[in-house]
Amino acid sequence: MIYLSKFKCFLGWILVLYPFYSFEQITLDSTDFASSGDTVRISEALPVLSGYDATGANYSWDFSSLSPESQELRNYYSMSAVPILVNFSYGAFAPSEYQASYHTESTDIPIDALNNFLPVNVESLYAYTKMTDSTIDALGFSLMVDGQGVPFKSDTIETKYSLPLQFNQVDSSVGYTNVDLNPFADLKFIQHRNRISEVDGWGTITTPYGTFSVLRIKHEITETDSLYQAFSGTGSWIALPELFSVEYEWWAKDEQDPILKVIVNEVAGNEVIQSIKYKDIYRGLDASIGGISHNLIEIYPNPTNSNIFYHSKSPIQSISLRSVQGNDIIKKSVFGAISGSIDLSFIKSGVYFLVIESNNSSYLKRVIVN
Repeated sequence: MIYLSKFKCFLGWILVLYPFYSFEQITLDSTDFASSGDTVRISEALPVLSGYDATGANYSWDFSSLSPESQELRNYYSMSAVPILVNFSYGAFAPSEYQASYHTESTDIPIDALNNFLPVNVESLYAYTKMTDSTIDALGFSLMVDGQGVPFKSDTIETKYSLPLQFNQVDSSVGYTNVDLNPFADLKFIQHRNRISEVDGWGTITTPYGTFSVLRIKHEITETDSLYQAFSGTGSWIALPELFSVEYEWWAKDEQDPILKVIVNEVAGNEVIQSIKYKDIYRGLDASIGGISHNLIEIYPNPTNSNIFYHSKSPIQSISLRSVQGNDIIKKSVFGAISGSIDLSFIKSGVYFLVIESNNSSYLKRVIVN
């Protein structure tokens, strides 16, 4: 009986201490990241979240209350079937430092805005990535220009991750990419990025997908872009506003993508959440809230302090501007129009949602008024 009593006491201490010792600090290497041919299901939540900036050693993050508004399937495409010019830039015949491991769909260049200046149509932006045991590097982009695949290699290759990743690790990198659309159009876009990445925490995270041991990585990215156009008269360079964003990522072993990624922008000196995405199971929410594909609608400029313009490839019935609390601030019927604008000059600075509705589906877009 004495031994049984001692065993029960010992078992009780194990159960008490288990939450504190069942997870440990991890290290991430290249095998923990996605590779060619992988697919990952990603959910996106409304950009409202507290506690995302808190961190530390042996920290516990609880984001179990996240609710998915839409889902996407992220594909890490192989290099086996890319356009011929792209293959010479990033394929087996490219210099070794530019031989990509895979490519993914990207939004890092504002092609919707560029289309407003162009006599040709640009679409299908892809980013090319090289993964080794020591780094994961961003090599550049490609675009479909009037149906032809055109590559734009980065003159300076940006390192996104230096491997292996460990707690308290700090790295920095610079990326420089020149997108020159000649001879299709006399337009150039220069992207210059500075990245500082710090593994500033470790512990456990809980999301609707589950609970994991993680490293928390904070990326501070400063982007200075320039645009050159010469469609009428003498060409000129336009310096675009400097962009500062912070990307918070929580990575677990063998999960291919971040368990959670929160991107925030600095607007008028304040951090404003741009997006919240997390790895998830299939929940039947693909392609946006109600089914209008994001590729069928253009919204620009964003951020804005005056008018915001919209263009759709299918008829629109109504447009609403909603607060983050879900209240309609503007709502108007457009009766099948495919383009137009909304005056937001009288709206106070902040984050809102533009809801565009057709007969049987809806499209949700986050809008910043500054």
